[in-house]
Amino acid sequence: MPYVVGHRGAAGVQPENTIEGFEYAIGLGCEYVETDVHLCADGHLVIIHDDTVDRTTNGSGRVDEMTLAQLRGLDAGQGRRIPLLQEVLDVVRGRAILLCELKGPFTPDPVARAVMGNRMQEQVIFTSFHFGRLARIKQIDPRLQTGATFGDPPADALEEALALGASTVGIHYPKMTEEFVVRARRLGLNLRAWNPDEEADIQRMIDLGPTGISSNRPDRVMKLLGIGEQRASISIGKSDKEITTMASLYSQLIQMSGQNCKTISQDKEAKMEADESGVQITYPTGNRLFIPREVVEKGISRLVQQGSIDVDEVHHPLCL
Repeated sequence: MPYVVGHRGAAGVQPENTIEGFEYAIGLGCEYVETDVHLCADGHLVIIHDDTVDRTTNGSGRVDEMTLAQLRGLDAGQGRRIPLLQEVLDVVRGRAILLCELKGPFTPDPVARAVMGNRMQEQVIFTSFHFGRLARIKQIDPRLQTGATFGDPPADALEEALALGASTVGIHYPKMTEEFVVRARRLGLNLRAWNPDEEADIQRMIDLGPTGISSNRPDRVMKLLGIGEQRASISIGKSDKEITTMASLYSQLIQMSGQNCKTISQDKEAKMEADESGVQITYPTGNRLFIPREVVEKGISRLVQQGSIDVDEVHHPLCL
């Protein structure tokens, strides 16, 4: 089964490249999220895709000609701000793999320093269409992970990526073929299809079988893969019941009154643990997802609204 990447967080659902978008994708259960990093005029690493702010904010101008204060004063959609790279690293730490696209020729060094300074080398993959930037990452530290991205891949794209020392390859989904998939497996490459968003295109990628699928609609990818719905046996007060939930709502099944709980669910998909700070889900791959308590509480409210839990039961702690 392919892993799922939330592209620019979940750009088809939330404002792209915002903290809320990354939280949404991770909450769905995405084991990877993708983002883009630029240097602004006063040297800060900011999260935005385009060279200008015109498309994604209420402002106008080039990112590299604007200060952080100017960028942070813009509306990036629904009242959200353009994040710093550090803020995104803080969100994904211990929760998801970050595909970090290097935007601009001067990004490799400061981005690599930021990742190494956070000791997140194993959790970040540096990606680019510009292979000189990937080569620079390898010069900084050969152990850093890189990914070559292709819009219109040449026949020898996989071999070209290997020559760069890349461990992952992204190919635009219309150009993904069975031949690429088979050769990537033989070469030991992590091959990702980007970005099918319509269900028919997503299904075609699933059928081809790349290592991963990136999408602006990770919710649709999850749905078609059948990921997300789990059955968890829980105890609410004295009443035992089963509730079917989305993986992103695991945490809604626990901690309803702020009581500490130990491990409450373990199956072939994931192990879940909770305490007063929130919920941690550990996937079979070893990747972990932490859901803060405030998100848990919102999820509980949603289950009540859906009728999955009675209002009276919310006053009882969940425990084994």
